[in-house]
Amino acid sequence: MNGTSTKFRFKFAGAVQLLVTLVFLAFATGAHSANRHALVIGNSNYGSGFSLINPLNDSTAIAARLSSIGYDVHGGGALLDLGLDQFNDEIDNFLRSVEDGSSTLIYYAGHGAASAGSNFLIPILPEGVTLRSESDIRDRSISLQSIIERTDQRNPSGVNVFLFDACRDAPVESHTRSINLSGLTSLDTRRQPRGSFVGFSTEYGKLALDDNDNGHSPFASAILSGLENEASMPIELFYKSVTEDVYDKTSGQQFPIQESKIRGDFCIVECKNVSANDVDSVQEYGTLSVVTKPVDAEVCYLIPEWDGWNCGQQMVLPIGKPVEVRVSASKYKQSTTSTTVNEVRQQLVVSLEPKSRINYKILGAVAAVIVTGLLLSSKSGGSGDSEDDEFTVTLTPPSQ
Repeated sequence: MNGTSTKFRFKFAGAVQLLVTLVFLAFATGAHSANRHALVIGNSNYGSGFSLINPLNDSTAIAARLSSIGYDVHGGGALLDLGLDQFNDEIDNFLRSVEDGSSTLIYYAGHGAASAGSNFLIPILPEGVTLRSESDIRDRSISLQSIIERTDQRNPSGVNVFLFDACRDAPVESHTRSINLSGLTSLDTRRQPRGSFVGFSTEYGKLALDDNDNGHSPFASAILSGLENEASMPIELFYKSVTEDVYDKTSGQQFPIQESKIRGDFCIVECKNVSANDVDSVQEYGTLSVVTKPVDAEVCYLIPEWDGWNCGQQMVLPIGKPVEVRVSASKYKQSTTSTTVNEVRQQLVVSLEPKSRINYKILGAVAAVIVTGLLLSSKSGGSGDSEDDEFTVTLTPPSQ
């Protein structure tokens, strides 16, 4: 009887252990899935000739795709045609559902504008309301920088991804020169939080296209394709594939850019090992990370194929091609160097030389001497019989 009881206890204990293990695995799987959150917003119906064709379709399809790969999409799908208060409320509600250490992805399609050096996402405006000035844009729109900073405050230990398809002609009337309606302005990478990735649908100051044969914008179409085929690649390579897709489909009219401040590898879904074939699939691009001293220095890159400099601590660049790297910071001498990315992941360390205070003193002293000399010269110049006449230079025409 005791032997039977002992066997029963062993079987019961084993069953309990198995059950606990299964519950733990289920909980861990659920936690992993719930650890990825997405907010998708599409604004189309601006009215007054400013309505957009694709944001409704784009955001709806991207929300569905993110849900299918394990993201908890806020609101159950894309949030459409949000006014100012709704826009702010949904951002706050979304962030309240995010635990620190999560992976978040925010996608926005709609109008945007640059004003006084900052970027703004434009909500659906009330009937009869137009944006006419910098104060209108500031008061009736959503600061892109504020969205990034609010997300970082809620999820400082996680990774926050932002994808903005907002580089279109903005619904602003009677605007001043300080308002840029043709695309967005450059992101201040020194204010960009670590652990964030920002993707823009095209270059700064340029317009993104809103029409495509398949019912999606070129940018959204490339994002959808990437989420299906390349979401398990490091996000910098994922986005470079998006860039190549958009560039090809628009015959070079549109070139998406990225600002990445992510250490190590982060993938939209669980990462897989990057092989040579994976690199070939994105036309042999590698990630260059630049470590700077001081750490808050701005890093910018230039290759012949680009129209101007692109900035960020980390950049995906073509393997085997020379690239100019410019590093600058206040009170330090700017450094420009040439390098070549030869590996899938490569690091460059740049230490800036402080500007010498002695130089400023010397310049100040020289300036003082020059000013003093000019003053003395002006005083002596009024008298024709001055003893300083010997320093006068007279120009005479050549003899015939």
